[in-house]
Amino acid sequence: MRLLMISGTFPPMKCGVGEYTETLVTALAREPGVEVGVLTDCQAAGRAPGDAFRVFPVIEEWKAREFSKVVSVVREFRPDLVHIQYPTLAYRNWLPWLLPIRLERLGLPVVQTWHERLFFYRLAKLPMGLARGGIIVVRPRYLEQLSWRRRAALRHRQVEFIPNASTIPKAVFAPGEREALRTSLGPLGKALVVFFGFFFEQKGIDDLLEAMDFTHQHLVLMGPVQSDDPYQVRLFERIVKEPLAGHVTILGYLPAEKVAQVLALADAVGLPYRHGGGMWNTSLHAAMMQGTFTLTTSNEERGYDARRNVYLSEPGKVPELREALRKYIGQRNPNPDPALLPPTWDEVARRHLEFYRRFLPPDVGRSRPAKAERASYSTR
Repeated sequence: MRLLMISGTFPPMKCGVGEYTETLVTALAREPGVEVGVLTDCQAAGRAPGDAFRVFPVIEEWKAREFSKVVSVVREFRPDLVHIQYPTLAYRNWLPWLLPIRLERLGLPVVQTWHERLFFYRLAKLPMGLARGGIIVVRPRYLEQLSWRRRAALRHRQVEFIPNASTIPKAVFAPGEREALRTSLGPLGKALVVFFGFFFEQKGIDDLLEAMDFTHQHLVLMGPVQSDDPYQVRLFERIVKEPLAGHVTILGYLPAEKVAQVLALADAVGLPYRHGGGMWNTSLHAAMMQGTFTLTTSNEERGYDARRNVYLSEPGKVPELREALRKYIGQRNPNPDPALLPPTWDEVARRHLEFYRRFLPPDVGRSRPAKAERASYSTR
């Protein structure tokens, strides 16, 4: 099987979907008989050698006129199936939403992954909703959360739930590394609360600031800093002034191994998303893997789950966040039950391959025709 993955972002670009895609294609490329290519933004050029997959960083603006570049990659790589990830931070123009139908017209099976609920009331997104191929979702009960009209619009599609795995590994420390890192994060006499991810307003960082007791707690923020983002400018101006001055450490963007170490050292991980999270969330998976108490929000579940060491609050309820943090901070689950943890990436990759085969001829992967006998793709 030859698979072409399309993602608007891909490391070294900073985006959760891009990191998900990199980890997924790495696992897919480990499967026998699977060859993987990644079509992505030109900002992902310059990756270090050693990937088990090919990277085509050719798209500059994701405008419809750049479809000829997609066709050029298709001609060169000759995929059996194309898989598109939605949404990403780079999808600001028409091309991503047109790709499913235009690729189907080239005779290619197309699968999409929806990381968020994508509604088609905007004209630009309508073509991806009308395409024929399969849809992978990473949240459980995805269809149940849609209105009957939106469910009806998807009735002709095969929709498969394949849960996320964590892109953050279990923490490993060299001798003396744990103590040195802990000293650098904040005062030794205070409990550490860690937030990690993008510093967007909907992530609930303001609610976390209101919920914390800075007399006994210190906040650590990990994530890419964007100095041109108005919300982040306001957030960081607030942090350096009284009464928050000296109570927050900003680490910026860190590699996955270092993120794991900081999460393992924390007394609590705070992920109070304004619109609700849940057990499907990869950031939550990363914290659970370290055994650290995690405070998050949900629109479906409530209260403390002792087996996972997670408290799920109603979104935006600062008093509930404050009380849960006071009560459970420092709680440890050093040996999480493997049955409660997310699947491995190899398991996720195999689930993807099983889904792909629904849209492929039965002989794909057994023998490949010569290049001259393959389909000839046009830009029509």
